[in-house]
Amino acid sequence: MAVRKIKQALGDCLNGPTPRLVELAERFVARSAHADWVLFQKNGTDATTVSLMVARAASGKRKVLVAARAYHGSDPWCTPVSAGVTPEDRAHLIRYGYNDVASLDAAADAAGNDLAAIVCAAFNAVHCATARRHRTARAATRAEPRHGVRRRP
Repeated sequence: MAVRKIKQALGDCLNGPTPRLVELAERFVARSAHADWVLFQKNGTDATTVSLMVARAASGKRKVLVAARAYHGSDPWCTPVSAGVTPEDRAHLIRYGYNDVASLDAAADAAGNDLAAIVCAAFNAVHCATARRHRTARAATRAEPRHGVRRRP
């Protein structure tokens, strides 16, 4: 029991914030001129989903561009498996072709003034393209201002 309490007190990746986690977040914010606050997530699905929620809350917009056939996580909105997922879970997703700048531009145009976020996977399991060759990630920075999406440095 004592070991368990020590682990909880020192924990930096638990379900709820611990003193150690709060201290680490405060250090990140103090050392980063552009950060107002920090959220820690246990996995990529959580991080992507929270980022999406923050983007929607900050912009008041709904549409999200996601790369077709790229893995963005395992929540209903982004899982590659459709079993158990309702159309409403994905109602505001617009897909673009991975590493296809023309399809990214078309998807951004389809979102119009309701574009909340563009999700760019660093690599695509199907195509095995790396971030270094990821043309759509670079092109997304051009599409964002055109559609009223604000990007933080």
